[in-house]
Amino acid sequence: MQRLIFIQPAIASYRQAFYKGLAKNFKVEVYACKKDFLNVKSITLDEHVIQHYSPGFISFFRKKIFWHMNLPLIKCAKKNDVVILNGNPRIINYMLLLIICRLRRIKVIWWGHGWSSGSYGVLAKFRLRIMCLANLILLYTDRECEMVKHVKTYALNNGLDSNSIKNEIKKHSANIVRDPNLIKLIFVGRLTPKANILFLIKALKYTPGNIHLDIVGDGEMKEQIDRAIADNGLRPRVRLLGALFDESSLAKIMMSSDAFVYPGAVGLSLIHAFNYGLPAIIHDDERYHMPEFSAFKNKVNGFSYKRGSQESLIKTLTEFASLPQTERDAISLKAMKTIQYTYNTDDMVKRMTNIIEHLTSKG
Repeated sequence: MQRLIFIQPAIASYRQAFYKGLAKNFKVEVYACKKDFLNVKSITLDEHVIQHYSPGFISFFRKKIFWHMNLPLIKCAKKNDVVILNGNPRIINYMLLLIICRLRRIKVIWWGHGWSSGSYGVLAKFRLRIMCLANLILLYTDRECEMVKHVKTYALNNGLDSNSIKNEIKKHSANIVRDPNLIKLIFVGRLTPKANILFLIKALKYTPGNIHLDIVGDGEMKEQIDRAIADNGLRPRVRLLGALFDESSLAKIMMSSDAFVYPGAVGLSLIHAFNYGLPAIIHDDERYHMPEFSAFKNKVNGFSYKRGSQESLIKTLTEFASLPQTERDAISLKAMKTIQYTYNTDDMVKRMTNIIEHLTSKG
């Protein structure tokens, strides 16, 4: 059985189904830290996946460069293995491992972003050059492949375990009660400057009073956001719910909402929202989003506003609230269809399986 060696900073809970799916046809091993440099904690994977956890990272140069502790550079892989390496050039021993594997003629797949929010300068070009050292480049979305324009580039269309989310929807659907007089928005994500929540709160003040917002997440800006809610007189309309990691608890809130809103650089949260049939309200500048933005289509599965324009956001929120229920339902259905065939774990497993078979068939 073909052995796949994944090298990752941490194992996020949303990757569980992906590794489990691959383990049906491959021998899967994962090297990760118990907690990465963004404080993401690793989960314990399915028993069919071999896991190697190290304590964490050592940082250098004011946390600009990192070293994955206890990561073996020689013993982790053998000649017939395929190494799937997290494509973060800031992690020094990942780049060393890439070079060592290539010298030992071990096949390496670079798995990472073709672009990320705001990354279009010298560092992005440097990353693209390093990518080409790998046998194959694996990006998050088809759109990135179009932008990178390299012959050995493939994509997984980064997604979530849609089957488990469908089960949660079935479980809770009978108990969801909606107020027809309210338009409920939901934000899900880490409360950091990247999310730009303060921009949304200030805009919400000038929208109709029947537009309410639930903020799900935690982070460095939580207290500042809480003060902004109070200062703008929005306590009756905005709830700061904290982080929710349990899909069952989150499902109840998502299913009670009318739309997903993310005023910053949106990523996988967009795909999460589409799984619940929530139209997305996000800004229009592709350069300042994460790769998953490619799943978004304006006026198809959501609505965009001009980036940085509070007036445009206010107008978009107000217009969405004024749509007849039939129109909102139609857009909701299209949001759900976005993840029906791709941007889900099943499709990711199929794509990765085809990629591995293509790579190993070359000998």
